[in-house]
Amino acid sequence: MGKKVDLTGQRFGMLVVLGDSGGRNSAGAIVWDCICDCGEKSKVTTGNLTSGQIKSCGCRKGRHCGSGGTEVWETHCNSGC
Repeated sequence: MGKKVDLTGQRFGMLVVLGDSGGRNSAGAIVWDCICDCGEKSKVTTGNLTSGQIKSCGCRKGRHCGSGGTEVWETHCNSGC
Protein backbone atom coordinates (compact mmCIF):
# COMPACT_ATOMS: atom_id res chain seq x y z
CA MET A 1 0.00 0.00 0.00
CA GLY A 2 1.32 3.45 -0.92
CA LYS A 3 2.00 6.30 1.44
CA LYS A 4 -1.15 8.15 2.51
CA VAL A 5 -1.31 11.68 1.15
CA ASP A 6 -3.00 14.12 3.52
CA LEU A 7 -5.65 16.04 1.57
CA THR A 8 -6.71 18.14 4.58
CA GLY A 9 -7.28 21.76 3.58
CA GLN A 10 -7.15 21.08 -0.15
CA ARG A 11 -9.91 22.28 -2.46
CA PHE A 12 -11.51 20.06 -5.11
CA GLY A 13 -14.11 22.02 -7.06
CA MET A 14 -16.56 23.33 -4.46
CA LEU A 15 -15.33 20.92 -1.76
CA VAL A 16 -12.69 21.60 0.90
CA VAL A 17 -11.30 18.58 2.73
CA LEU A 18 -11.73 18.86 6.51
CA GLY A 19 -9.83 15.68 7.34
CA ASP A 20 -9.71 11.89 7.24
CA SER A 21 -13.05 10.49 8.41
CA GLY A 22 -11.30 7.40 9.74
CA GLY A 23 -13.43 5.26 7.44
CA ARG A 24 -12.71 3.25 4.33
CA ASN A 25 -15.01 2.12 1.55
CA SER A 26 -15.43 -1.53 0.56
CA ALA A 27 -12.34 -1.31 -1.68
CA GLY A 28 -10.24 0.11 1.17
CA ALA A 29 -10.09 3.68 -0.15
CA ILE A 30 -9.75 6.49 2.37
CA VAL A 31 -12.95 8.45 2.96
CA TRP A 32 -12.57 12.16 3.67
CA ASP A 33 -14.86 14.57 5.53
CA CYS A 34 -15.50 17.52 3.23
CA ILE A 35 -17.48 20.74 3.30
CA CYS A 36 -19.03 22.28 0.22
CA ASP A 37 -19.13 26.00 -0.56
CA CYS A 38 -22.90 25.81 0.04
CA GLY A 39 -22.24 24.69 3.65
CA GLU A 40 -23.25 21.03 3.35
CA LYS A 41 -20.90 18.31 4.61
CA SER A 42 -20.18 15.08 2.76
CA LYS A 43 -17.84 12.10 2.81
CA VAL A 44 -15.87 11.45 -0.38
CA THR A 45 -13.11 8.97 -1.31
CA THR A 46 -9.62 10.03 -2.35
CA GLY A 47 -10.12 8.79 -5.90
CA ASN A 48 -13.34 10.70 -6.40
CA LEU A 49 -11.73 13.90 -5.16
CA THR A 50 -8.47 13.67 -7.08
CA SER A 51 -10.08 12.47 -10.33
CA GLY A 52 -12.65 15.28 -10.32
CA GLN A 53 -15.51 12.76 -10.23
CA ILE A 54 -17.05 14.55 -7.24
CA LYS A 55 -16.80 18.36 -7.17
CA SER A 56 -19.62 19.30 -4.80
CA CYS A 57 -22.04 17.85 -2.24
CA GLY A 58 -24.58 17.51 -5.03
CA CYS A 59 -25.92 21.04 -4.86
CA ARG A 60 -24.72 21.69 -8.42
CA LYS A 61 -26.84 18.83 -9.75
CA GLY A 62 -29.69 19.05 -7.27
CA ARG A 63 -29.90 17.03 -4.08
CA HIS A 64 -28.82 13.48 -4.80
CA CYS A 65 -27.68 12.31 -1.37
CA GLY A 66 -25.52 9.50 -2.70
CA SER A 67 -27.84 8.33 -5.46
CA GLY A 68 -26.89 7.88 -9.08
CA GLY A 69 -23.93 5.57 -8.49
CA THR A 70 -21.68 8.23 -6.98
CA GLU A 71 -19.43 7.41 -4.10
CA VAL A 72 -20.64 10.16 -1.84
CA TRP A 73 -21.38 8.07 1.22
CA GLU A 74 -23.74 10.47 2.85
CA THR A 75 -24.80 14.02 2.37
CA HIS A 76 -26.37 15.94 5.21
CA CYS A 77 -29.09 17.88 3.42
CA ASN A 78 -31.24 20.58 4.92
CA SER A 79 -34.13 19.07 2.97
CA GLY A 80 -34.13 16.05 5.31
CA CYS A 81 -33.11 13.41 2.78
